Amino acid sequence: MMRLILVLVLGGSITVNAQEVKLNDCWQKAEQTYPRAKDRQDYEQIANLKVLNMKTAYLPRVDANAQATYQSDVTHMDLSNIPIKGFSIASPDKDQYKLTVDLSQLIWDGGQVTASRKLELAGLAADNMQVAVDLYALKGRVSQLFYGIVLKKQQLKIQEALKADLMQKLSKTSSGVRNGAVLKANELLLKAEIVKLNQEMASTESDRNGLIDALAVLVGSTISYSSNFVWDEAPSAGGQRPEFELFKSQKARLDVANDLYTAKRMPKVSAFGQVGYGKPALNMFNNSFDSFYYVGVKATWNIFDWNSTKRDRQILRFQQNMVDTRQAMFEQSQKMELAQESKSLSKYENLLKTDEEVIAAREEVAKLYSVMYDNGAIDAADYVGRQTELKQAELNREMHKVMLAFSRVNVNIINGK
Repeated sequence: MMRLILVLVLGGSITVNAQEVKLNDCWQKAEQTYPRAKDRQDYEQIANLKVLNMKTAYLPRVDANAQATYQSDVTHMDLSNIPIKGFSIASPDKDQYKLTVDLSQLIWDGGQVTASRKLELAGLAADNMQVAVDLYALKGRVSQLFYGIVLKKQQLKIQEALKADLMQKLSKTSSGVRNGAVLKANELLLKAEIVKLNQEMASTESDRNGLIDALAVLVGSTISYSSNFVWDEAPSAGGQRPEFELFKSQKARLDVANDLYTAKRMPKVSAFGQVGYGKPALNMFNNSFDSFYYVGVKATWNIFDWNSTKRDRQILRFQQNMVDTRQAMFEQSQKMELAQESKSLSKYENLLKTDEEVIAAREEVAKLYSVMYDNGAIDAADYVGRQTELKQAELNREMHKVMLAFSRVNVNIINGK
């Protein structure tokens, strides 16, 4: 699932512009540097080479042959009954030799080469769209890391504010202890809370830096830990989902394959010839070495293929059904994800409406407890508890803002808008 459970995540250097990092820029860099993107060039080179090989079908074919044979018998004629004195016909020798060069030239192939070339280009389009689908999936991974970083930064900001408040109270408390007006236990408790908070901040900072490093690997650049992540906007995902173009290209490839089967059933016309030197040559009764040649034109047509083409077309129909099924599955999954993400978006919008009320109430309580602590009416534990509750409420508000922005981005990614 695309959603990262950022709520549970609570608790060097990348330069994609050290000062400012935008989600859309990260998307683009990730797609450019992801190893899968290089497959497009390989697919194109493969297709070009295959097309060049197909075009050679219309180039002349030249074959050289050498042959030497010895036969157990040869053709001979009995001329004893012919009343012509001295008339005879020599029989061919039993040992025969032949050196030839055969030439053939395709004249018309019924459109098979053209259909094969179109099929290869249609396959190239489908392969490139599969790459586009794989690269599009990066948007979700990049977004998870991006908003995980933002959430950690917001958490760190709240922790720093709480630390500043506790440090200020510790300064006053220490002064009171020295004057004998405040118990030493209050000072020790505040110090312990600050140490604990420092540990939490170190953990948060480490988590943030780890996410930044992971994002840096994905975008293939360097990102400074101090970079400003611009997150209060939902960039467009770039148009229609590439999966629909993939299904369209797969169907187009099957249509072209059907044309190829039609071309294979068409007659083919070619010219041929042979030039040679041997014994005997074309004259079987000449037992001396001689040169020879012949040329011709031939047509071939496989009139009956035992329903092989018919079965191939049936296979294409089944493959078409499979593509339709995958598209229907994708559309169903897309609707499910969109419904779930839309509910999450509404949830965070509603939570933000009440966050301000919670914070306002917590602020009033924290102010009262601050005054009570300064007057010695409560101890440090009570004061720290109320301040922690206030900062947690503020952190919840920031978390809801980040999650709302993350949900909006996810909706755009799911819709392909």
